Amino acid sequence: MHRVISKVALVSLVISVAGCSMVQHSKQIYRSENGSQWIFAGESSLGSLKFYVNGDLLVKGENAYSINDKQYQYANRKVKFQCTIHPGLTAGHVECDAFVDGEYAANLYFR
Repeated sequence: MHRVISKVALVSLVISVAGCSMVQHSKQIYRSENGSQWIFAGESSLGSLKFYVNGDLLVKGENAYSINDKQYQYANRKVKFQCTIHPGLTAGHVECDAFVDGEYAANLYFR
């Protein structure tokens, strides 16, 4: 009986860790005042965030807490992300707003 419980516990642990390590994706399109289109995309994995603009990697390996204080450059414009962590019962999610030159551009949501 003890071995059965141990095996069930091990399988449950493996499944929960595998679920937490999945990469989550999000994407949204932004059209600037001059009509140019920017595609914001992001990945979240184990608390590490990556952000792409038009397929170009802009941010790599930041977490949702540290990214809020930083500013990035893309196409000679200032890009900033404001992220919030929403805790949950089993797993939380991260939501990040992207701003271009201070103007709201996109919302990326990672579940």
